[in-house]
Formats: sequence, C-alpha cells, structure tokens
Amino acid sequence: MASGFSVITKTNTNNNNISQNFPRIMPMSATSTACLGLAAFASAGEPPMPGTYQMTLSWIDVRNPSKPQTFEHNRWYDLENQLYRDDTIQGTEVTETIVERPGQDKRKYDWDKVRGLCTNSTFQSRIEGFVPVYPGMDVAADTVQGVKATKYTKNLLQYNVSVWFSKGDSKVADGIPLQVYNSYDAEQKTHAQGITKITNFKAKVEKDDFKLSDKCEIGAVTPAPTPVVPTPSPADQPHWLRDWSRTDCGCKKVSWTGDFKTEDLCMKTECPHDGAANLRGKQ
Repeated sequence: MASGFSVITKTNTNNNNISQNFPRIMPMSATSTACLGLAAFASAGEPPMPGTYQMTLSWIDVRNPSKPQTFEHNRWYDLENQLYRDDTIQGTEVTETIVERPGQDKRKYDWDKVRGLCTNSTFQSRIEGFVPVYPGMDVAADTVQGVKATKYTKNLLQYNVSVWFSKGDSKVADGIPLQVYNSYDAEQKTHAQGITKITNFKAKVEKDDFKLSDKCEIGAVTPAPTPVVPTPSPADQPHWLRDWSRTDCGCKKVSWTGDFKTEDLCMKTECPHDGAANLRGKQ
C-alpha cells in the first residue's frame, strides 16, 4: 500500500514525492489495488493497520551516487473519511502541503509555500493507506533499526515488497511499522537499497490535520487542463515506457509523453536481464 507503502491508488507527480503505492511505489506514487483489507491482515495473525494514522517517511535517492539526496515527508491518513495529507520537509521547514479529499469534495489541494500558490484539481481515487499488505506473505523474524521485528515479504510478478513491524521488543510496542522495501525502487536507485524508513508512527489523527491553508481555502487556482495527447506528437519526445500489465518484463509505445525515446533504451533500462531476448522475439 510510492513507486512507496499504503497503497493509495495514485502517485505524487512531484519528483521528490514518494509514490503512494507499489511499485513506482508504481507510477509506491501508478495505480494498484493489491492491498488487502485490514480485517484480512489481522486474520492472518499479522498486526492490523488502524484506519487513521500519521507517520514520517524518509529515504535517500542515489541515482546520482556523487550527490545522494535525502527526502522526508510527513503523512496523515483517515481512511474512513477518505482524507490524506502529505507535507514535504526540507530541513525543518514544510515547503509543500498536499491535501486530498475524495470523500468530501473530490479535490486535491497543493499548497506550494515557496511560491505562495495553491492549486486544486479533481481527485476521485480511493485512499487506501501506505503500508503494502498482500495475502500469503512470507513471514520471518528480523531486527531493523535495532528493534526486534517481523518481516513480511511478497514476491510479485515484476517486483518484490517487504514490510517490517515491531514484535517482541521492550523498547517499542508490537505492531508498529518500521520500514518498507520495494525492489523496483532499489533497481531504479530512487531509494537506497529500496528502503523507505517509517518513524513517528501514531495511530491517530485530528480533524485539523486536514485543514486547508488560508490560501487554499479562499484563493486556490484550478490549473488549465493538460492535453492528454499532444497534437501532433513531437517527434523528439519519448513515447516508450514500461508495460506493467505484462506478466514478463516489457515496454510499450504510447501516444503521450513516456519515459524513453526508443524501445531498445526502455528495454535496456527497465528489463536489463531479458530485454535483448524480448526484442529478438519480435523480429
């Protein structure tokens, strides 16, 4: 449940925001409904996730090894009332706040404190949370961040996820999520070793946690709609991206702006182990 964790059925569009599901956490930021309900999670003998909670997420982007970047976000979830908030933290300052209210007014409010601008747009996806939970997860005892924990892992078709919950440690109550691993994030190096750390977890939120800023409340700007397909499509724009609907690793061409300019480049980047074989099979 971001690539990255909960799975909310959307991904943040800002490059410094973690995906809210898996993988590409899938653009964890990307649609996925792989999360299992909390009741099923609990019935499997695993610690249930509450319907309301807040936490801090942090990870290190190592795509440029000489200049690793550390990111930190505070998150609030109220699944019953379908409310979500994400604060981008730089140093000790909040530079951006996103509030999503699909159950209230079907809007997403993005408060950019640096520019002093609030934009709002339609948001109707269901908010599912952050921690990934699947049926039939492998269970193992582990220690993470010096805390005794239970590690739950699921090997999926094209990526793997793990989540650690505290268990049997006198310093921490049982059932506290500690970190999440996503193999796609590790492969793309958007998260060092594929890890997103979870700290400051509390199983509660307040009504004011989702209160809009004054700027968003009275002066939000609705951005102009973005064309779905450029007309004509610029020849110099990338139109290839990874095809997550396939059971094997492959790429597809799209009419909108993708991630790669050629299928060969897409396959070499996304499917380095079997890209050449897949391309030969098409010839």
